[in-house]
Amino acid sequence: MTGCFDQRNVEDVSLTLILGIDLDPNDNLLVYISSPVFNKEAKIKEETTGVKSATVRKARDKFDATVMALTAGSKTQVILVGKRLLKQKNWEIYLDPFYRDPKNTVTARVVAVDGPVSDVIFYSPKDKPRLPIY
Repeated sequence: MTGCFDQRNVEDVSLTLILGIDLDPNDNLLVYISSPVFNKEAKIKEETTGVKSATVRKARDKFDATVMALTAGSKTQVILVGKRLLKQKNWEIYLDPFYRDPKNTVTARVVAVDGPVSDVIFYSPKDKPRLPIY
């Protein structure tokens, strides 16, 4: 079919809806993603993962090796930025890959987290839905 050479089935892609970036106590970069799971047999309909990485771009390679499918940033709705990272001068350089890669969205909301991003991204309330709506 013309124009469909790069098609991907939704079952084969991990659509990142929430992305978090933060620093650990040793100033190592921590990157987190939360994605819906489009599998009827899956009991947990969300996959949340975190990795330590030198850059946000290298973190994507680590996510591709650990999550159920290839990660895609085109549907990211929220970017969480941790307090430790916000205290760094020029913290916004960590957002640069999102603006340079045309496959990523540039309309995601950037949210400052007063504390570690891991507390927000791994929070799992029993009676309320998650932050993104999918």
